[in-house]
Amino acid sequence: MIKVSLVMPHNNEEVYDFIIKLFTDQFKISPERLLNHRYQTTMKYMKSFIPVEQRVSELIENERIEFVSQYGEQMIQSTYWLERQGENKTKVTLSEEGTSNKKTIDLNYKLFSFPLVNSSAKKKLKMRLYQINQSLKSAKEGDVE
Repeated sequence: MIKVSLVMPHNNEEVYDFIIKLFTDQFKISPERLLNHRYQTTMKYMKSFIPVEQRVSELIENERIEFVSQYGEQMIQSTYWLERQGENKTKVTLSEEGTSNKKTIDLNYKLFSFPLVNSSAKKKLKMRLYQINQSLKSAKEGDVE
């Protein structure tokens, strides 16, 4: 499992609502129907496209959002944990864990959880949290003007 955290100058509700909106916009569905809704898409892999199924598998309002992407025998589970850090700060922890029924792919996921190997995967997760934080900041600045 790979895990990164970032403390954001936004309250839990703002962060939670923003992440939910990302999913509802992508899935083109209302927030009430988001939990366990199955979204089908394709992902380019080398010179072909493979089918991918995505779904939000767990929602705990203002605390936790779990998202699963599955393609073939592979599954990646991403989880956002939101922890209040005072009145207007939230520690957001994002983790990803991959599994597969194929032993070589499963071993690869396990190798990427080791500290010396996972720096590029951590960078990707940190960038995702940074983008959420920046989008929230921009939205707040837009409200002021």
